[in-house]
Amino acid sequence: MTERALIPLHERLGHSRPLGARGQLDAQLFWAREIQHHEPRNPHRKSVYSLLGDSALNIDWLGFREDYDLAAEIMADLKEPSEVLLGEVPRIFVELACSHELSHDIEYWLQKERFVDRRCGLFSRDPYYGPALTTAECRSALEKGQQWAREEVHRGALWNALEWVNPSGFVSCAALLYLHFGFRPELLLKRFLPENKAQELAHKLDRTIKRHPYSRDPFTSMTFFGSFELAFACGYVTASALEGRFTVLGGVGGWTVAAMSELLLPGSLHYTTMVQRAPEEWVEEAPAVFLSPTVFESSQAECAPLHYQLALLHLLALV
Repeated sequence: MTERALIPLHERLGHSRPLGARGQLDAQLFWAREIQHHEPRNPHRKSVYSLLGDSALNIDWLGFREDYDLAAEIMADLKEPSEVLLGEVPRIFVELACSHELSHDIEYWLQKERFVDRRCGLFSRDPYYGPALTTAECRSALEKGQQWAREEVHRGALWNALEWVNPSGFVSCAALLYLHFGFRPELLLKRFLPENKAQELAHKLDRTIKRHPYSRDPFTSMTFFGSFELAFACGYVTASALEGRFTVLGGVGGWTVAAMSELLLPGSLHYTTMVQRAPEEWVEEAPAVFLSPTVFESSQAECAPLHYQLALLHLLALV
């Protein structure tokens, strides 16, 4: 990933022993105060970055309509906003791999300041037949995430939030968490689907995983079962960690990004801050993934943009 070695948070703070698998929230706050004291930048810069990418999983696995388009869904929401937003924490959409170009919609030009073009490809493919991403696509998304994190650091950010928007993302999460941490897919899938559909999808996922070579390498498994959003987010988290900055994550996508980032660059978990605690059965099954300091105590499987915005306000108020 980089020739530069990651400095663990406990070493930055002068602790003689590690803070634990994921560090502590109070240690993150302490380090943030140190940054604010020594660096004359804008430590209160904060945004929620919503990562946009289409996937064949939407249609092939979850049975969405054939003309489903994530970008079109986002545009429809912007025309008739259904969410409560906090003006001081903007929600920015990062276009990574939308089959429909956002710029073709008039709403894009009306709210252009809310969109960032970081396109890496068209969409991630059905992993049953082959890798969801090519090696070049995965590396491109990872590197663009790293570059975006470095830009945020130069702008003075302490925390920024990443939100995984595509509703099919939990399928990729289930595959990666099973491959690397032994977390049973059915525990995750039943949080999002009716029991019969969850069992059907777990069976299909099992067959898909067995079709491909097994690899312990996190980058390789991301090409087979990941997505543009996941690769971009892992790049962002690892690059932020190298600079001693933090990323707010939430939902099953957030847990997966944090765990995969740690595999890519050990120590990155110290610099991730989760919006909510994981369900108890998840923690019991895979504590290395789901045991973490939290900002809020909600145990829901997914989060709304408002949760990330409130988390950022809460954290920076403590700093």
